Amino acid sequence: MSGRPRAAAPEASRSRTARSGSRAAAQAEASEKSRYSRDSYREASKSRAEKRERKRLWIFLGAFVAVLVAVAVALSWNLWWRYDDAADIQGTWAQSGTDNEVVITDSSIYLTSTLFYSYSLDTDSKHITFTFEGKEGSGVYSFSDDRNTLTIAEVDVEASSDESPNIYTTLTRVQDSSSSSSSSDSSTDAASSNTGDASDSSSSSDSSNSAS
Repeated sequence: MSGRPRAAAPEASRSRTARSGSRAAAQAEASEKSRYSRDSYREASKSRAEKRERKRLWIFLGAFVAVLVAVAVALSWNLWWRYDDAADIQGTWAQSGTDNEVVITDSSIYLTSTLFYSYSLDTDSKHITFTFEGKEGSGVYSFSDDRNTLTIAEVDVEASSDESPNIYTTLTRVQDSSSSSSSSDSSTDAASSNTGDASDSSSSSDSSNSAS
């Protein structure tokens, strides 16, 4: 009877050791899971941050492309579709630095009433072609923003290598004075009419006073 408790002591010790080992293993496993969870969380957070950065980048690129497209459309509209070059080029123009006037119709350019040559426009490429007595020349043209100055850069086929290949001609639109004259005449007529009405009123008033 006295030997049994001594025999049971090692068993209890082994049992406690086993439980301690189990707890240590459980703690180690829990620690590993916790570390794995932290690593997974960091990786997931990093992945979300990268996705947000990519999204911002795509939004920025999309906005930048949209601005470029809008600018290109605005410039194209202003350059090719806003104005009618074939109509705007017609009229009376004065050559810069001279008193010479040039009259441009829908198909001819008149330097004088008897000296003229034909022309044609390519409004897409802003190209102008001249024809005179069987000879042909060409160049490019451009208008100022207010469409009242016309610049023609004609290709000089006879220019040497050290000379400018273009001959530039600047024309300024001659405003039609008939409309301003008509306006002045109308203003004068209106002023005369008002003066006459005032005189009539004055006369009527004087007559009334005399009658009294």
